[in-house]
Parts: sequence; structure tokens; C-alpha cells
Amino acid sequence: MDKKNKIFLQLNEFPANTTSEMLLAADEYAHQNKRNIIYLDAGSIVDLDGSDELSKANHVIFVGDNVKINNARGQKVHETYLGKPCMFPPTVKLRHLKNFQKAAQAGTATVMIMGDSIGAVAMQPADSENYMFALIEELQIQNVGLKINFINAAIGGTTWRDMDSDEYRAPDWLDPLPAESWKACVARNKPDLLILHCNGNDVPFFNPFYVKNLLKYFEEQPKVPSIILAITHAPTSSIDTGHEWMKYHTQEWQHGLASANGWIRSFAKQSGYGYLDFDRWMLMRRDGVDNDEVALSLVEPNSNSSVPAWGQETESKEGNIWWFPEAVNVNGVSAHSCTDFAHAFSLSENPVQMILSLRDGRDPGQLLCVPNAIYISFNDPSGKMSITWSDGVVEDSKNKILTNILIPKAWPCEFNIIVKGARVWIRMLSSFSNCDSYNVGELVKYGTGYATLFDGIVTRFGGEWHPSYTFVVPNVKIKTHSLAVGSRVSTTNDVPRNMPDKICYDLYKMVGGNPSRIGGSNAYHMNAYGVRDILVPVVRHQEWGVTN
Repeated sequence: MDKKNKIFLQLNEFPANTTSEMLLAADEYAHQNKRNIIYLDAGSIVDLDGSDELSKANHVIFVGDNVKINNARGQKVHETYLGKPCMFPPTVKLRHLKNFQKAAQAGTATVMIMGDSIGAVAMQPADSENYMFALIEELQIQNVGLKINFINAAIGGTTWRDMDSDEYRAPDWLDPLPAESWKACVARNKPDLLILHCNGNDVPFFNPFYVKNLLKYFEEQPKVPSIILAITHAPTSSIDTGHEWMKYHTQEWQHGLASANGWIRSFAKQSGYGYLDFDRWMLMRRDGVDNDEVALSLVEPNSNSSVPAWGQETESKEGNIWWFPEAVNVNGVSAHSCTDFAHAFSLSENPVQMILSLRDGRDPGQLLCVPNAIYISFNDPSGKMSITWSDGVVEDSKNKILTNILIPKAWPCEFNIIVKGARVWIRMLSSFSNCDSYNVGELVKYGTGYATLFDGIVTRFGGEWHPSYTFVVPNVKIKTHSLAVGSRVSTTNDVPRNMPDKICYDLYKMVGGNPSRIGGSNAYHMNAYGVRDILVPVVRHQEWGVTN
């Protein structure tokens, strides 16, 4: 039967020299014939070449049950039973809008956006196809009778550094004072609600210092706005856009954005800011994954790694660093490249200080003032355990927590550390006050009965990294009892899966190579359909009502 008359198209109907060429041919045929789904044989193994060319296969959804795909370079195969994406709970609530509420209850409020081109003025094909149009409408719907003065102060091509700069001049359309900076002009307009939206131009040079410094600037103004952070969506993952020089298609760039967005997301959670998670909803609808949730699973010990077997000691290496092992979980995610973990272990002796790194050096060009790390100290003059941590901007000494738990005198000592999402939970087996007969036994894997040294929300980068512990004392030995890991940027069952309902190409495409008809850029800017289906639903799902 001719392909055009078949209800289902299958990958094996497109013979080619390699499986990668077969996949690209199937995608191109589907694109030319307005077909959206290609089926792969159940239980098949698809070996691809991992090349950038694979990114061109962005016109269809690949579907198949129990299919294993190797060297896929981001390509995903979705199980036939998966359901459609479901919007996550609101991330903007009344508690994030207190200052806006004061103005709204008086009847009039000024709303502004400051950021890059995703929210900027002159959006093709009309200003209505900017998510801020829907945001203002939603504010009006949820606050009946509210008069809104909306000012769009977003500028295309800008970064967090530009927004924070004293030298970056305000555009003429804002009617600035002579030589007035962008941020000063925004502040002079006294917004009651301010949306801050950047990151698309920051990669690979994202520096969280500018984020915190800009927030500090606005929060020191005589009139402090309610500030909502936007977590920008990813661009197309295809190389075939005419914008190859921008490197959007590379896995390094995509990892850099996931890393920077992860910092913004966890910072918002830790600091109490409302946020618009465009990134999360786009990934659910386009890629079929939810990057805000993850399940951890146990790794298999690797005899050639730092965890050769459960309960077998290994030493820290050069620089007194103990690196997580090249050992994979049930979904093939390795502990040496994960986003989240739970580690039960013992230390052979007092390390004086143990530093848990929350970021490694794989994010090219990302700039930090200080490390993004947690410091566990065993030498506080008080005789008690202390914890400090740094978000990459503020020195750890400014975030010190002195516990009421005594520094251990007997070694080895048992620990349990969980880093999952923005929450970090650090526990240690300490002597009991009443029951001195407790024997942890097999429960050593879980930390049952351990004392909590730290349990809180911590700002940290997203993306995969290679976790490690660094000690002051050399040759500290670690005995691992259990290690579970996961990756929220993987395409595995580590993350919640759903059937995507949007094609990557359709979200960014232009008509006739020109953005004037429906918008889009083939690269980063979504067209009017993408704005409608990805950005607007996130805006409408928030709790903007403050006048009731």
C-alpha cells in the first residue's frame, strides 16, 4: 500500500544506509505530507549516530512501546499508552503579590515587563501575540474593574547583566530622562507589578550575581513592586534554522539553559518569588517530559569506580576529592552525570570539613562569584556541627547554621545526604539521649533514626553535574551503603512522561521565511501558535486575583 494511503507510518518503511538516515527520511516525508506521527516497532532497538543532523528530525512525534533508542541526541520515543500533558499547579499566588494588591485595591495599578525579546514590544504579527497581552487581560478578568497602566520595557537581545547595568540606556519609547539607565527608567515609572524575563541571551555566560543585584535594586526603591520571575522556554533544538551560529541546536547550549533555568527556578522557590515556568510547560507539550519532578533509583556498583561494591571502602583522590561513581541506575543514568541523588555512606575519620559541590565545570562560560556548594564543618569552636552554603553569589559564611548536634568523637560515622529538586536533607547518626540500644543495621541505607543537620530549600543550578565531596583531611575513606540517582533532563523514566501534543517545528516556524504573517523565527521566537499554546496557558493558570 502506498504510504499516502496508510493510517500509520512506520520507521522501517524508509530504507536508508543507516538508521539515522532512515529516521531523517521518515521525518522529512512526514513533514512534506503533513503527517505528525511515525511508529517504531515495539521492543526494537534503534541505534543512531548522535550527530547534529539528527536535530533536523523535529517535524514529527516518534511513538513506540518498549523501544530503546541509543545516541539519540535528544530524540525521544513515546509509549502509546501515555496521556496528554496536564498543567501543573499555580506558581504565582496571592502571597507573591502583596504590593500589587495594595495598588489594585485602590483601583489603579502599573504593570511592567523588563527583559529580552520574548516579551518585548513590536511582536510579530501584532502586539496581541505577546504573552503580556494575555497577562494584562487575565489581571483584568481576575480583578474586575481594575484600571491597569501597562508599560512594556522589554528590549530584544538583552541579558540579566544589561538589566542590572547602570550604563545600559533606556530606549526612547520609554521617554527616558537624559542618559537614564534602563533599570532607573523602569524604577522611575513605579511599577506595582514587575515581570522580569531573561536568560535566552545569557547562555553560556549566565551570572546569577546580576539577577540578585537587580532584585536588590528594585527592592530598595521607595516604592517596591511585586516581582515575578519568568523562566524562559528553550529554543528549537534543530540545527536547520538559519541561525546555526547561535548554537541553539548543540547539547552544550541546551544543557547551559537547563542549568541557568534551574538556578532561577530554585532561587524563586528558596526566596519566595512567584514565577512563570514557561520552560516546564514547553517541555511537557513539546518533548513529553516534566523537568520539575524526578524519581531516583538505585545504581549498580561498578568494580572500576568509587563504589565497587556496597560497603566497600574507597579513598578520596587528588585534591582530597571523592567523586561519585560511573555507576548507572535502572534507566541508564549515571551517578557521575545526574541532577539529583540520595547517598547513604560512612566516613572513616573526621574530615574537618566536607564540601558538597552542587555544580561542576561542565557549563561553559557560566560565571560565578563563589562556588555553588554546601559546607559541612566538624571543627566549630562550639563543639557542635555547623552548615554553610553558597548559591554562587553570596559567600557561604553569610548562610551559617549552627546545629545542636555534637561533633562526633567516635569514627567511622554514618551519614545520609539527599539532594532532590530544591530541597537538600543532610543527616548524621548521632548518639541517642534515651535509647542506647538502637542498632541501625540494614536501616543504614535509609538514615532511619539519624539526626538532621540541615533540611531546607537551596538555590542550585539545574542540568546534570558530577557530584563530589571535598575534604580538608587527605585520604578520607568512604563506605557507600546505598546510592540512588536520577536525571530530570533525561528522556528516561526518571522523569514523568506524557504524550507530547506539539511539534517542535510548528512552534517556531515562519511563513515564507518571514515573521510578519504569524511571527516565529525558526529558532528562538515562537510564532503566534506557540505563544498561544505554550506561554499563554502558563499565564492564565496563575492566581492573579487580589481584589476580592
